[in-house]
Amino acid sequence: MLRRTCAWFERHWQEFLARNQIRVPQDLPTIETAMFFASILLEQKEFNKDSPLVVLLSEGEHLVDGNMTDEDGHVHETFMEITCENISFIGQGSNKTTVCGGFGVGNKKNVTLKNLTLTNPNGYGLAVQGEEALVDLLDVTFQKCVKAGMGLLCGSFVK
Repeated sequence: MLRRTCAWFERHWQEFLARNQIRVPQDLPTIETAMFFASILLEQKEFNKDSPLVVLLSEGEHLVDGNMTDEDGHVHETFMEITCENISFIGQGSNKTTVCGGFGVGNKKNVTLKNLTLTNPNGYGLAVQGEEALVDLLDVTFQKCVKAGMGLLCGSFVK
């Protein structure tokens, strides 16, 4: 809203869009906030497999504190649905960046998880659903996930 009234904000917004990158916690404080903001960015700019939106996670632990409910009514605690296609979550190394919680990918293409560790004491580290889902895992470690590190599930997520 501010960029419409101030040239300084407009210039910074355009620089931000050109980066194709959201840094957590430098730009936005949490992974969930970055995911919400990514859906807004999709209205401003088109991302693709060769030029995805990158959510760059700093060293350390990143807590996922949201919950998701699947169509069968099961609640997945400390879990976040990846709601965009053509998005990459990139850490600083599987021994340096840990996501404390899980990700869900339902029928989204070109989702990449790279250089991080997923740990979810309440469920899956990664749950993938749907015939259209396409997820790349590069240097991803799963630790202490109570159900499984990764699950291929039937059905879909419901917010």
